[in-house]
Amino acid sequence: MASSVATPLERQFSTIAGIESMNSTSSLGFTNITVQFSLDRNIDAAAQDVQSAISQAARQLPPNLPSPPSYRKVNPADQPILYVAVSSPTLPLYQVTSTPRP
Repeated sequence: MASSVATPLERQFSTIAGIESMNSTSSLGFTNITVQFSLDRNIDAAAQDVQSAISQAARQLPPNLPSPPSYRKVNPADQPILYVAVSSPTLPLYQVTSTPRP
């Protein structure tokens, strides 16, 4: 994933103006690239540039990807609004965290 997916995307992202940092992690079947822009960069314009870079890199990506690359805008200064902790004195952890089935 690192060479076949992350590298072409990173190469395209590196042409975008206003990037402060770029970090990627890859594992079997998964790549996550985080691009942080300077504070004076308009986030909507940066998002358009990211989408354009993804489109440009698409020709260099493997043709058998299960889904096309996508992006989302995130403010790293935002705090989570809810933390949930779940435990049980009688159930094993896998049952506590599993989704109930009707």
